[in-house]
Amino acid sequence: MIEDGLSNSLVVLGASDRIAEVLSQSGRVIVHVVKPGTHVERRAGPRSRVLSHDYEHEDFIDFATRVLPAFNPRAVVSVTESGALPAARANEALGLPGVGSEVVERFRNKALMRELLSSSGTGRLSPQWCEAETGYDAACHAQRWRSKWVIVKPVGGTASAGVRLVSRDELARMPSMAGMLVEEFIPGVEFSAETFTVNGFHKVIAVTEKETNSAFIELGHVIPPRSLSPQQNNIVDRDICAFLDAMGLENGPAHTEFKFGLLGLMIIESHTRIGGDGISELVHLVTGVDITLWSLLWPIQAEAIGDAVPVAPAAAVAFSTAAAGRVTGIQIPTGMHLNDASLVSLWPLVRVGDIVKPLGSSRERVVRAITTGGTPESAILAAHLVADATVIATYEADDK
Repeated sequence: MIEDGLSNSLVVLGASDRIAEVLSQSGRVIVHVVKPGTHVERRAGPRSRVLSHDYEHEDFIDFATRVLPAFNPRAVVSVTESGALPAARANEALGLPGVGSEVVERFRNKALMRELLSSSGTGRLSPQWCEAETGYDAACHAQRWRSKWVIVKPVGGTASAGVRLVSRDELARMPSMAGMLVEEFIPGVEFSAETFTVNGFHKVIAVTEKETNSAFIELGHVIPPRSLSPQQNNIVDRDICAFLDAMGLENGPAHTEFKFGLLGLMIIESHTRIGGDGISELVHLVTGVDITLWSLLWPIQAEAIGDAVPVAPAAAVAFSTAAAGRVTGIQIPTGMHLNDASLVSLWPLVRVGDIVKPLGSSRERVVRAITTGGTPESAILAAHLVADATVIATYEADDK
């Protein structure tokens, strides 16, 4: 039997400490479902309960239908990539509002997304692409493309893991391509649109400009973007909304990555969640809209959440890396002069004793710094200065 005051709740899958803390201040009754070994109790607040279960396991729907009804949930939500599909399936099983699992699958599966764009008349928003059994077969398709360079990436990948830029000649020598998508490479700056949809009406809340390394791992983001013209901003509003229409998104957030190619705006990928890497914090700082809280509470509160009072004209986040090995020390910079910029937060992403792996995805970054500034240029410069000044000392680990 549930305790008094814990009914009519919101169930949240996979909340981080920060998300748990944000929700604890919302005044709502929150039921957290976290994976075994995860602890958010100290941030969850007195009106919350924490349940331990692997929501990605095949038995989660059985768990959801047996356990969650006791809390009289209004909805099951998640702002994580891993929690989006389990939340959708749980809502369907419990008869609750939310983004349908079929829609979530369209966004997660990059090949399915490309097929849908082609069949819905919005194929102009997609770079040329193919799936093939072997690299040779893929290279034969790619011979007709404009660029001799292609992107090879997992159909369902995240965090830039497994993304490679190769020539058509290299592609032809690659063996099995099972589970991989091949796309024409679009050079230039990459952006993301942070949007929210209510009853089929899409709103672009903010556009982020990305900084990536040669392996496409994200090392910085800044709002507003430095590299978009007013005309391109108008195209973003038009084409991102057309894309979300084609994908059938009726409600909730989306984080859509895109570039501008020779033929206009090209969708790289999209997700039915807010952007990671602190992007939602940048959105809040520059627009006043709390897109994180809105994305969590939308099934029970449709209007935008936030005071809509910007903190600064621009905000940025930057990441730094460290030599591979075991972390022996962390040195935080103090007293840095940032001109017209201000430091909002500085988080080491590792602790002493952790193992730093060679940089193969965004998971191997070690420091995150968020700044505000009078211009996007000053904000991103300051963020990089602070992140790079944070020293993560390592030595070569011997874990044999």
